[in-house]
Amino acid sequence: MSTYVPEPPPGLGDEIAGTVTDLIDARTEEPVDDQAGGAAPQASWPAYHLGADALRSGDALSQVVPIGWLAVVQRAGLTALAELDVRADASPEVRQVSYGDLAQGVARLSEAARSLDGDLAGGAPLEQRLLRVPACLFMGLWLHDDADPSRDVVIPSEPAPPAFEAGRSYPMAEVLETLAASVVEAPQP
Repeated sequence: MSTYVPEPPPGLGDEIAGTVTDLIDARTEEPVDDQAGGAAPQASWPAYHLGADALRSGDALSQVVPIGWLAVVQRAGLTALAELDVRADASPEVRQVSYGDLAQGVARLSEAARSLDGDLAGGAPLEQRLLRVPACLFMGLWLHDDADPSRDVVIPSEPAPPAFEAGRSYPMAEVLETLAASVVEAPQP
């Protein structure tokens, strides 16, 4: 199996080299020698959101919403996960930057995807995407086939919910079924 990441939108690298670099540098104790002109993303992916209502609907994949791009940036010993808003009429803009376990877990997803080469036979290359399911505290690398979604797999990021092992691939159908079973109805006021 081979995978690919779609071409990032124009300006994504510049926004990371500017805003994200400044945010990371503000968290470091010592000045960073910056002869290269700012941080570059280690990895970046288009990001998709899946809500609790969509999970319960039984037709979750048709309700997945693109939300922008997520990029992993490593600089001065810190790993950051930058969420970027990408609108057709404007340059990418940083929405938020996270640090810690989730950022480090997402950073390891590229390696997990490479380890799958040869495991899934045949078919077109799979597109790498990030799938975020906040209602279940879940984020994973979604390897997607536009022509045959039955080939889709998801690799959960660390920290993973108890039903999943981070870094292991799961068929999308299994992921959706497991996540749907874990969604709890919110109490009515």
